[in-house]
Amino acid sequence: MQIWNNLVAKKEKELKENGLNEFIPLKRSVPYFAIKKLQTLKYLYKSTNSGKSFSNKINRSLSEKWFESTDKKIGGYIDLVLEGEKIKIVDFKTGEVYADRESKRVKPEYEIQLKLYAWLYFEKTGNYPDELWLVDLKQQWHSIPFIPEECESLANEAKRRLNDISLKVKENQSGTLALPNFETCQNCNFKPACKFYWTLESNDKNHFLDLKGSLKAVEEFQSGSLNLEIENEDGIHYIVNFKQIDFESMKLLQNQEVQIFNLLRTKKEGVFTILKNTKLYA
Repeated sequence: MQIWNNLVAKKEKELKENGLNEFIPLKRSVPYFAIKKLQTLKYLYKSTNSGKSFSNKINRSLSEKWFESTDKKIGGYIDLVLEGEKIKIVDFKTGEVYADRESKRVKPEYEIQLKLYAWLYFEKTGNYPDELWLVDLKQQWHSIPFIPEECESLANEAKRRLNDISLKVKENQSGTLALPNFETCQNCNFKPACKFYWTLESNDKNHFLDLKGSLKAVEEFQSGSLNLEIENEDGIHYIVNFKQIDFESMKLLQNQEVQIFNLLRTKKEGVFTILKNTKLYA
């Protein structure tokens, strides 16, 4: 039960940090939340009693334990540490874990995360874990192979990058650090204030879209929803069923530049609708 609660709290914290408060609490926004909870707990019970992954005697377990380097430059919460005949670090994922389904290769960022956990554990205890495990919600355990030298190398590289970032910020050269791409930027909470994000080429091929342009027209319906007409260098775009701002307030923004994030593309060319987390900035 504690593992489930930790995972839910971790995800809700992540949503809150990204400005997605409307999805919190998850037990109200996620369909069949109670069923998913029971399925997960049943799976974890089977896994921990099957002898497959926890065959050794466990002397101590640590859940959601904070580990950090001695210089405090690297740190993180480790989902589960099992100490016994063997030391195992376990990280639980609620989403897709494969970078490529055909090859069943775990996402590189997850491998790096676990290897850094292994190094942090070594910093704290003087011993490396024997095994690293990634667990998804499809009842699959993914063993992450590692060697101590690689873990140490990753930690040194992380510190080098941190020092480089700190130096450039101190020297007022933070702009040189910007490396915008859609995969990195799509969940960033600072897009509205980031001039570098808009230097990306058009993301018209994406199902979800962020849009910037001049608000040319606003149309109100009896339901209270609005239709917006946005013009930019790519042409005219229409946003339907907009409800986040009232008509009179929106009229004040007419002919001004606006930024609208998290739109959903419709089947009709140039027409978009809103999502729960759609935001407008002027």
